[in-house]
Amino acid sequence: ESVNGNHPGSFYELEQKIADNPGNYRNIDIRIEYDGPPANAGSVTRLGDVNPVDRVPTEFIVKWVDQGGVVQERPFVNRN
Repeated sequence: ESVNGNHPGSFYELEQKIADNPGNYRNIDIRIEYDGPPANAGSVTRLGDVNPVDRVPTEFIVKWVDQGGVVQERPFVNRN
């Protein structure tokens, strides 16, 4: 919720800006970081082996090229 809630500075707010002006957000690249399997996951080595309910990202990093051709980057840290 801290990352994707409807509040200033959220990922949701960025999604709305992209929807309102898609020409200013070209070549969007989103990298999602995970801290590793939760303690109750056992000895898994792949994210795909972790129950989807237990997959909690620690950070989203969004990169894009704006209308002026400048690369922009915005991190969103999940504080949960």
